[in-house]
Amino acid sequence: MGASTFTLEGRLNVPFSEAELVVLTPRRFRPGQAWKLDRRHTVAVDGPFGAAFPPFGLNGVSWIAPATIRRGRRRIAAIELEANRSSAHASELSVRPASRRPQRRSGRRMRRYLASAHATADLVGRYIRDASSSDHHVDRTEGAMSLDPSGV
Repeated sequence: MGASTFTLEGRLNVPFSEAELVVLTPRRFRPGQAWKLDRRHTVAVDGPFGAAFPPFGLNGVSWIAPATIRRGRRRIAAIELEANRSSAHASELSVRPASRRPQRRSGRRMRRYLASAHATADLVGRYIRDASSSDHHVDRTEGAMSLDPSGV
């Protein structure tokens, strides 16, 4: 059982070229930047997005950044945020644990991780969608992000 079992993937109704511009803009995703998920939880970007090249060439390039979900000062989970192409008119956002053996977590820790990962996917997806709309003046009123927690 690998980390992919605990990956949350969501479709963003934003072309990958626009999502790519957002995640690669240093003022948008800079190391140390944090967002509030709720009253007690935050997610912080730990490093810049870097390219992850798949074995089948540059057309499948995706961008990955390390991040941390915290409750107050306590780390709940080290995660990876990944943006990649879903189709010609959409992108995909993935949130997955960076730990090697997430299946060894207790039930309570797993529930906490999953709730925080869902909130992270919603927040980061909304941020990418809104930033791409404001940067490029694209009307996205009909296409709200829909998340499909596949693999959970």
